[in-house]
Amino acid sequence: MKSTDDEPVVEVSNLTKSYRLYPKPIDRAKEWLSLGRISYAFPKPALQGISFRLNTGECLGVVGRNGSGKSTLLSILAGVRQPTSGKVHVRKRPFALYEIASGFHPRLTGAQNMVSVTRLLGLPPELLEQQREAILAFSELGSDLHRPIREYSTGMKARLAFSLFSHLEPDLLLIDEALSVGDAAFQKKSAKRLRQLIQENHRSVILVSHGLSAIRQICDRALWIDRGVQKAIGPVDEVLERYQQSN
Repeated sequence: MKSTDDEPVVEVSNLTKSYRLYPKPIDRAKEWLSLGRISYAFPKPALQGISFRLNTGECLGVVGRNGSGKSTLLSILAGVRQPTSGKVHVRKRPFALYEIASGFHPRLTGAQNMVSVTRLLGLPPELLEQQREAILAFSELGSDLHRPIREYSTGMKARLAFSLFSHLEPDLLLIDEALSVGDAAFQKKSAKRLRQLIQENHRSVILVSHGLSAIRQICDRALWIDRGVQKAIGPVDEVLERYQQSN
């Protein structure tokens, strides 16, 4: 899976993200009343010194225990959060598939949400029309597409979200555990679709997953983060072996 572009799609250098935490809820109000003269907060690092590059037509798998900062990393790459320090350069607009269906309106049907999400992404409506049949077929939702999202199971939301995002021609797709939701057959089909996007369409993917088999099947390289610190990056088998030995 070679890059078709010399310039990386994502370039991250010495990325650090810290949050301000307060020992007690009232401390935030006390700080505000002091007009900032007294600080009651203490920094809690979520990411420290993360560095990597992602090329066109490449998939990077991100592994680590819960609370390691993997989702924080994706949210920064998606532009939802800002880094505390370091360099983050995303040269293509990312489609972020994490916190399943967070962009779906619960009262709208699946079909209506497809239109709404496409608009929110700023994509031309013709693109959705061109891909509608492929999205419907891939999702296997059938008549359920005309039910409100609030009636969907988590697996049904994942089917719709992945089917929609993977058919809207993303240059960069950020995925957080979406492939672990749903039945085994759909997971297998989703993995095949991702490989097609990467190998044939030269799209770039960052995949966060606890499912190491998916990382092995799809990814070119792996990044291991432990408690916010980058422990290893490199060939998938080497990084996953070190990660599993640490558990």
